Amino acid sequence: MVKTYPTHIINYAGDIDENGIWGVWDNPEDLSFFADFSPNIFQQALAMTKGGFHIWPKSLNSESKEEMREEVKESKKLKEFYIQKI
Repeated sequence: MVKTYPTHIINYAGDIDENGIWGVWDNPEDLSFFADFSPNIFQQALAMTKGGFHIWPKSLNSESKEEMREEVKESKKLKEFYIQKI
């Protein structure tokens, strides 16, 4: 999915399951202007143009939140998706 905001565009890829909505995002900005800077600065800028997200489902109590966190840590599907995108 691609979302267009007033100042930028973000690409989203993810999935929904019993643990909520989760996935990765990236900002396809042109970073060529960083070519004149040090490689370290370029890598830092590049790292700020992608990441992951997780939107938790509503829960009735805090115990279920802890249980869901444990389930997410164990989610094979999440690991497969994240490894593919990296």
